[in-house]
Amino acid sequence: MNRLHRWYCQSSQWKQKLENKILPWSMGGVDLGDEVLEVGPGPGLTTDWLRRQTKTITSIEVDPKLACAYGMAAWCHVRRKARGWMIDHVQESAEATRLARKAVHLGHDDPVALCMGGYALAFVAHEFDTAAVFMDRGMAINPNHAMAWTLGAWLRVWRGEPELALEHVAHAMRLNPLNPSGMHGAAAYAHFLSGNYDAASSCAESAMRDNPISLLPICVYAASNALAAQLEPARKAWIWR
Repeated sequence: MNRLHRWYCQSSQWKQKLENKILPWSMGGVDLGDEVLEVGPGPGLTTDWLRRQTKTITSIEVDPKLACAYGMAAWCHVRRKARGWMIDHVQESAEATRLARKAVHLGHDDPVALCMGGYALAFVAHEFDTAAVFMDRGMAINPNHAMAWTLGAWLRVWRGEPELALEHVAHAMRLNPLNPSGMHGAAAYAHFLSGNYDAASSCAESAMRDNPISLLPICVYAASNALAAQLEPARKAWIWR
């Protein structure tokens, strides 16, 4: 809220317009009951009007600290989709998208909210360009967030930007060399998109060791070896799958 906005929202002109036009129109015919919860930017003229319409009113502000929680909640839906645990895909995808939007809206300066919310928008809602904006902002705010760089690498793979994906993977590995989960898989896909099938096969093999039950690196390993005319490793990988 800028200074002009703050001044006008406290003015007698706004109070008269609010009480005589806006609130009667928007609340016309609504039975508020005895207890009202107002969620907004803090107590103000609307609170004063509502206080006269009900017995009890509780006014709370939107807490930007909840942005991280929204982002992590969206991340839970991402994991459910990735693991095949979703029951109602339409409803759960809509909820994941709602949580992700709340995260990036409230957390404009929270790197976790921006990266987790942005990734959920990409993975669930397929809003790749929008996700890139928010995730890039999050990584700019905290360039030491290794998981954000890993997730950013996957986003770049989906956007068809293998060189940038490999840069993200390299940065993530420098930050967190002891836990490469997800990094080798993203690197494998990036090399595959670049046509570097030997490197793709090597990274996919590392990813298979990181997570033996994940299907994605197995597919890259098989496809990379097949395209490199290494048919026996490709056949074994597909049979092992």
